[in-house]
Amino acid sequence: MQWGEPINWTGWKPVLSIQDVPDAGTLTPEGVLLTRELLSQSMVFNGVGYHRHPNGGGWVASTAYVSQRAYVGFFAEIHDYAIIGDQAMVYHDSRVLGRANIKGRAQVFGRAEVCGFALVEDFARVYDNGHVHDGARVGENAQVSDRAEIFGEAHLCGNSHALGDDLFMGMPFERRDIRPNMKLWLEKREEERRRSSLKPGPWKRFLLRIAG
Repeated sequence: MQWGEPINWTGWKPVLSIQDVPDAGTLTPEGVLLTRELLSQSMVFNGVGYHRHPNGGGWVASTAYVSQRAYVGFFAEIHDYAIIGDQAMVYHDSRVLGRANIKGRAQVFGRAEVCGFALVEDFARVYDNGHVHDGARVGENAQVSDRAEIFGEAHLCGNSHALGDDLFMGMPFERRDIRPNMKLWLEKREEERRRSSLKPGPWKRFLLRIAG
């Protein structure tokens, strides 16, 4: 199994409840044999109850909302008050936390993480070690991969692809070539900082890593 490559869903029939699992079990697209006994597992972590999601077998917190038709892979984790919609897919070693929302046909996989109040929707993908957090949005056909981060109030959409060590914060990005937009924004923030004599905030690391 290649963590970082999307799953081939050909022939996969969603498992909506434990009762739908055949006596011999059912093999997931990730190669895990799900049995009724396995899907009946539960645990308590940090005072919160967790159960296995029938459609994939991943751990889901009792405080989260995950649609029966959503796919949560065996090694994936859904924490806190996260929401996973009907056709969304979260799998491999990925995590969704906080009040993050994954909906539409969006996919989160590899070792990606979506947290805070982030929204991943439409046909967007977050994978590898991609990270979407705060109030950021990733939609349409946009992708976040490698070690890229989307955060603040940033909105990545269209056919944009954030990858490598890209960091995007606080504004919409709709073009494929989004790095120049970020550079302009960082230069503007630096100028504002000089004029107001503000102490450098956490955003200074973006200047060092992107705008140079």
